[in-house]
Amino acid sequence: MPPVKIRSILLEPKQDAGRAKSGEVRVRISLADGSETSVLAATPEQASVWIQEGGAGYSFGKPALYVQRIDDSYIEEGARALTSDLGGYWLRYYNSLGRGPTQPTQSCSVASVALAALEPSGNRTPHSAVVELKLKDNRLFSLLSATPAWFQNALEDSGLRFYFGPCPLFLREMDPKIARAVVDAMAAHGDRWLCAYDTPRKTLSDVLAEFKTRHA
Repeated sequence: MPPVKIRSILLEPKQDAGRAKSGEVRVRISLADGSETSVLAATPEQASVWIQEGGAGYSFGKPALYVQRIDDSYIEEGARALTSDLGGYWLRYYNSLGRGPTQPTQSCSVASVALAALEPSGNRTPHSAVVELKLKDNRLFSLLSATPAWFQNALEDSGLRFYFGPCPLFLREMDPKIARAVVDAMAAHGDRWLCAYDTPRKTLSDVLAEFKTRHA
């Protein structure tokens, strides 16, 4: 597949020196073929804001290019990597999640939900896990999840300037009741969100480590 060529990357609204270096901003990516896409860029701590805004103890549905700072250089570097990685796969993935369903969806019936691969292990409070769920039609899904604090610390410790890829669910805490609530909310839209978030045989630590080998 030929490389994706970028014509321009613009922040909406345009950055200025007085703007906060944390939060979120829209990034418009124009490609050489004339197409355009809009991607959300956010600093990791923004996940806490989304949870507070939702008021339900969880957040999903905001695929984001995560950057350590809302800064032109960080965002442009991340946007260029997002556009070119795997021949534009992640750009198409983010585009598909950013659009609403094209036709009405029927909700899925959830049979069971459990937290697995808790990190850290032992007696310490876990802040990252895999949400394993089974639908009543016997389909299985594995969803990455983390508390905002864990995700923020993991990105900082990794030394990465940006991250994109499989989306994590953000939970206020690793509580089975909150995990069940977010799965029910996702399943209310059919299997669209479940399929998009499904990341089998991986933990978020695995995903970040693999990303670092490609983009450090």
